[in-house]
Amino acid sequence: MGRFAGFVGLLATGVYEKLWAKQPFMRHSLYHNASSITGYACGCIQGMVMYGFLYYGPFFFQSIKAFSPLNTGVSLLPATLTVTTAGIICGRLVTRFNNYRWAICIGWFIASIGAGLFLIWPHNDSAGVWVVTYLVIGVGQGAILNAQNFATQAMCKQGDESAAAGMYAFIRQFGMSLGVGIGATIFQNIMTLKLKWLGLPVEIAKESESYILVLHAMPASEFKHNVLEAYRYGFTGLFAFYLGVSVIALVISLLFIKNVDLTREIESEHRLEDRRWEKPGNAATPDV
Repeated sequence: MGRFAGFVGLLATGVYEKLWAKQPFMRHSLYHNASSITGYACGCIQGMVMYGFLYYGPFFFQSIKAFSPLNTGVSLLPATLTVTTAGIICGRLVTRFNNYRWAICIGWFIASIGAGLFLIWPHNDSAGVWVVTYLVIGVGQGAILNAQNFATQAMCKQGDESAAAGMYAFIRQFGMSLGVGIGATIFQNIMTLKLKWLGLPVEIAKESESYILVLHAMPASEFKHNVLEAYRYGFTGLFAFYLGVSVIALVISLLFIKNVDLTREIESEHRLEDRRWEKPGNAATPDV
C-alpha cells in the first residue's frame, strides 16, 4: 500500500508540474529529445548500480566472509580509489577532446563487465576476485561519473544549464535510493525461495542484516551451511539484477546519446561586467 501511495504521489506531482506549476522545479524543456532523456535515465541507473554495489558489497563481506567493520571498510578501497581517479582522468579527457559520448559508452561497457564479475562472488570469494571486480567496476563508474554530467548540460537548451546540473544530481540521488530499496526486495525474495527449498525459516531473509551476528556465533553445522547457501543465492539474484540494468544503460547510451559541442556560450540571467577605474587623482567612479 505504501509503495502504491508513493507511485500515485509521484504521478500527481508530475501532472501538477505539467499543468499548473508557474515555476516548475522539473523543467520539461530538459527532456526535449531522446538524447537528453537517455542521459537522465543513465544517471538514474548509475545511482542504482554504483550505490547498490557500495551498499551490498560490504553486506556480502560481513555475511559470507564474516569480515569485521574495519576490514569491510578497507575492502572498499579498490572501488573508491579507482572511481575517483577514473573520474578525474575522464573529466580531463572529455574537456580536452570536446567529446563525452565515448566516455559514457566505454564506461558503461566496463561497468557491465564489472557487474558481471560480481556474479562470481557467491562461488569464489577469494581476495583476488573481489579486488579485481572492484577495480573494474570503479574504472567504469568513474568514467561515467563526470561524462554524463557534462552530457546533460551540453544537450539542454540554451539557458537551462544550471537546471540541467541540478536535475542530474537529483535523478542520480533518486537512483541511489531505488538501487538500495529495490535491491533489498530482490535479495529478500530470492533468499526466501532458497530457504523454503531447504526447509529453513523464511524469517531469516526478513532479518538478513541483523541475523549476521546470530549466524556467525553458531558453531559449524549443516544448518549454518544451508543458511549461508541461502545468502549466496540471494546475492546471485541481486547481482544479476545490477548486471541487467547496467547492460540496459549500455545499450540505450549507444543507441540514443549524441555528442554536442561543449564550447558553446552559456546564457545566464546573472552577469559580471567589466569595471573601469580612472587613474589616481581623478574621480574613481566604477562603470558597472
